[in-house]
Amino acid sequence: MLEVTWKRLAHIGTVLLRLVSACIIAPALVAIPVGVIQAIVVAFPGVRDTITEAKSLNGGFHYWWNEGFATQLLLVPLGGYAIGMCIPLAVALIIALPVISIRAPQIAAQGSHIEKVEGAKQFSTTAFVFCGLGATTLGIILWAFGEGRSIADFPEYLGRFIRTMEQGYVYWEDGMWLLGVVCVVAGVGLMGWGCVRVLFARGAEQG
Repeated sequence: MLEVTWKRLAHIGTVLLRLVSACIIAPALVAIPVGVIQAIVVAFPGVRDTITEAKSLNGGFHYWWNEGFATQLLLVPLGGYAIGMCIPLAVALIIALPVISIRAPQIAAQGSHIEKVEGAKQFSTTAFVFCGLGATTLGIILWAFGEGRSIADFPEYLGRFIRTMEQGYVYWEDGMWLLGVVCVVAGVGLMGWGCVRVLFARGAEQG
């Protein structure tokens, strides 16, 4: 997915085609073979007997096969496929599209209402929208994997984070969450300003 950030682009279709192949086709090429190999391995009676014995020795619990053979055989390829879809999508939203919106804004804006914005403002509007989208996506990820608290707790935990840093300690979960909040607020602001410009341009065109 990162390849499109430095390739010479003629139209937005190249980016969309690369996104489809990275998010839909590529994960399937990994998830399906993994599922098939897992099914073949479990098909051997000796393997199933070993798993059953391990469960009985652990009070009927097995960290991998506790949900049953059929369920796990379904969950592993589906889970792998879902993760394989999310990673390139995140890369596209956080890195690829923002870079393209700055390097080739006319490509990123192609076919959208952003094209209604006239002059040099169109290029900056494209960057506002896509960089804002990237910052918001990154912020949501950091927010979710960090402390994940309410935005109302931001001032209190920012103060705590600064105090602990002064004492030589760093709570990474707090840091991720705080940075996530900043990214979300900044990203929404950038996207909002870009969308306002587009709305004004559409209104001027209709008027």
